[in-house]
Amino acid sequence: MHENGYATGLVGKYLNSWKGEKRPEFDYWVSFQYGETRYISPRLNVNGEWIRHTDQYTTYIFGDYAMEFFDQAAKRNKPFVMLLAFNAPHNPVTPAPEDESMELTLPERRPNFNEEDLTDKPSWMSLKDDPLVGSGTEQVDEFRRAQILTLFALDRTLEKVLAKLEETGEMDKTMIIFLSDNGVHWGEHRLVKKNSIYEESVRTPFAIRYPPLIPKPYTETEIVANIDIAPTLLDLAGIPIPADMDGLSLVNLMNNQEHGGKECYWKAGPRAGNITRSTR
Repeated sequence: MHENGYATGLVGKYLNSWKGEKRPEFDYWVSFQYGETRYISPRLNVNGEWIRHTDQYTTYIFGDYAMEFFDQAAKRNKPFVMLLAFNAPHNPVTPAPEDESMELTLPERRPNFNEEDLTDKPSWMSLKDDPLVGSGTEQVDEFRRAQILTLFALDRTLEKVLAKLEETGEMDKTMIIFLSDNGVHWGEHRLVKKNSIYEESVRTPFAIRYPPLIPKPYTETEIVANIDIAPTLLDLAGIPIPADMDGLSLVNLMNNQEHGGKECYWKAGPRAGNITRSTR
């Protein structure tokens, strides 16, 4: 995207193994070291300079930097692509100070919560003999509550970020992709982590807003995955998709939701629009 005239930005997490230094393919860069998930007073690499943001909340910081990037891109009159990667609701799940004491009713537990009998499960599960009783259940609920509370600040921040796109006149010509990198277990099948093949771990939010191709909201029933994002962005930008790239472009699927995605009526031209990706 950078080589084809796009202003490129990353704000948030890059990789767990990355030291945090600015990558050359990004014009604008704000990230932390080794996938750090600190919520208060983070140390961030801001366009090559390490800065400690004392007594500031990470979610709000990322939102402010993202809006700064949008302002800069608007002044340059260039199309842009932005990766906005929040750490909420990741451990250590620290809510914003104004949300810590918020009253919250947890969603109802699933029927498969804390199953008594795992003999119908794979051997690595059926050998478990530690049902989540007593304090274990309380810990799951505490973590669950804290995760949800971190998302209130995220919602407020995204509202401001989207308002900035409206302000700069870019909202309706920007593709916005909103997703999570994984699901997580809250005690289903006695599991409390993310790395399993069960639905709670595998299914993630994946929402797209792009009025030129999606004029009205709908729910897609076809299976898509995060590997489809890169070819979709290249397709929209009119950049050739490498033959060895994983995933498929979602352009035809979005353009033909009423036709089952079986025909192609539209093809993006060079630098067709902006792309913003937000993860949580």
